Amino acid sequence: MGKYWNGSLIFQSVLIFRQERKGRRVIWLLFMLAACFLFTSSFAGDPLDRKLSNRSLVDRFYQKRGGAAFWFSTGPVAQALRGQLVSLIDSCEQLGLDKYRYAFEPLKAHLRDNGLDPEVKIVYDRLYTDVAISFLKDIQCGAGMETMLSYDEFSLKYKQRDEAHLLEILDTITSGTSLQQAVDKLLPATEDYRILSAALKQAAGSGDLERSAKIKVALNCYRWISHFRLKNYAIVNVPSATLRYVQDDTTLLDMKIVAGAPATPTPRFAAHCDEVILYPYWNVPSSIAVKEILPALKRASGLLAFLNMQVIDKRGNIVDPATVNWSAYNKHNFPYRFRQSTGCDNALGVIKFNLTSPFSVYLHDTNMKPAFAADKRYFSHGCIRIEKPVELANYLLTDKLDDTFLAACLKDQRPVRIALKEPLPVFVVYVTVSVEAGQVVFYDDIYQLR
Repeated sequence: MGKYWNGSLIFQSVLIFRQERKGRRVIWLLFMLAACFLFTSSFAGDPLDRKLSNRSLVDRFYQKRGGAAFWFSTGPVAQALRGQLVSLIDSCEQLGLDKYRYAFEPLKAHLRDNGLDPEVKIVYDRLYTDVAISFLKDIQCGAGMETMLSYDEFSLKYKQRDEAHLLEILDTITSGTSLQQAVDKLLPATEDYRILSAALKQAAGSGDLERSAKIKVALNCYRWISHFRLKNYAIVNVPSATLRYVQDDTTLLDMKIVAGAPATPTPRFAAHCDEVILYPYWNVPSSIAVKEILPALKRASGLLAFLNMQVIDKRGNIVDPATVNWSAYNKHNFPYRFRQSTGCDNALGVIKFNLTSPFSVYLHDTNMKPAFAADKRYFSHGCIRIEKPVELANYLLTDKLDDTFLAACLKDQRPVRIALKEPLPVFVVYVTVSVEAGQVVFYDDIYQLR
């Protein structure tokens, strides 16, 4: 197509030049030829080079090398290096990866030099580098995480650091052995990760595709969280209905949670807990207000008093519910919101952990403590009720809460908002297999996502 338009433009320019020799026509000819050059230049380059996934990083790599070949440099070392990369990609299923994600066939087809001319050689050299970056990136950061989360506050923040680290790794590779060592250094060194890796090898060996797929997701998620190298963080895993607080790679707190019901699932995201609120109000989400509370009020007007709820107008004023004609409203014209007063009867309990995600979802205490005894703990509208709120708060707050805080049940207290000096990273993930007490445990796919 580029050549066709190039010829067409030249032909038109020649016709114009023959028909009109005036100065302005000459200028027009020059303009057309310049346009032809620019248009043709846009098609310059090998198709493989135009399809690189990490073009800017590849360019940076070769700029530092002065454009010199790396994978196709002279000597036997380069061929051994190419062979090691192809071998690693060929066996990458044991890392939870798919070799066809990395242009495996073109790499394999050009494993040997076979007298490639210099221009073609540098194209394939760049392709090898691009694939190596993608491969190492997925080992470092986990593959497919963008499909596993609805919101990610961390990956973009650490992108430049991660990319710089990958280029540093490439600079240290001088042989097939050093490439293998670079891969090994990127893998988490924890016992849980080793156990999951062994479980994948066993599942794959037995032909259990379903278990293999679940373990692959877990391995990639594990590597993704691990690579941030955070001092402390919390992981909420929805299928296991658990929360773990981790500090210096050690789990200090492990607790049950209640997650969203399948009809109102807990979203998957990575964000910060930036604030702890003592004696929080529960500002009822509008969907719950118009779908559940408003219809109930039309049948039993005393419900608000029973739930210790207030009616708030658009200006933030408290409205006497006895003055409201509930039958006059529906989900389309409802002008109020509901707020549950503070205290142990509050649906959020007496502690709320605010999260910086775009969802109206947070960690909180609950007035329904018996729910933690259930085997299947998926009852909420999406928020995450936690079993040990005081214990978690005391890891985050400077002024600690005493053991009587939950039992005090003070009513109608004004909320106390405590901003955290160091916000806590929180990962809400959906992984149907993990390691508990050294054993691989599988969980039900409650939301049918896997």
